[in-house]
Amino acid sequence: WMPRLGVNTDLTLYAEDELDQQLRLMRAAGITWVRQFFRWDAVEQQPGAFDWARYDALVEAVAAVDGLSLVAVINGTPEWAAQEDAGTTEPLPSNAVHFPPDPAAFASFTHAFAQRYGDRIDVYQIWDEPNLTEAWGMGEPRAAAYAALLQAAYDAIHSADSDAQVIAGALAP
Repeated sequence: WMPRLGVNTDLTLYAEDELDQQLRLMRAAGITWVRQFFRWDAVEQQPGAFDWARYDALVEAVAAVDGLSLVAVINGTPEWAAQEDAGTTEPLPSNAVHFPPDPAAFASFTHAFAQRYGDRIDVYQIWDEPNLTEAWGMGEPRAAAYAALLQAAYDAIHSADSDAQVIAGALAP
């Protein structure tokens, strides 16, 4: 029996000619799971206008390495879908993301995501560290709002990829 190891990474930081080599090094080190963020705000900057180019090459590169699987962490609300910050015009810190006020809008994106990548991605994590203010645009975390988002995304993903595993966002200690 061999343990299944995973790694948190940001594969978007690698140049196209480096990505394959880095993935093969991960696999040689015994890695089987690659936990990668997929940002809604990077794909759908305008409602209904999707630009998948950034992630298409990444998903294809991981799929090309036998034994590697992606855990897709989906987060990052685009400005058009974000709630107003609590009375501030200050930009968010670099480690913060807006939390989507409308679970249906997020679900629509996760459905499109699963339609596009469901044949190459089996595990979808909905949001990251939803117990931190940084995951809420510096607002107060709300468990009920996160549960509604998770349920909406779960249903949307399964309507496009019935075999998907949808997991809750990892909590910060």
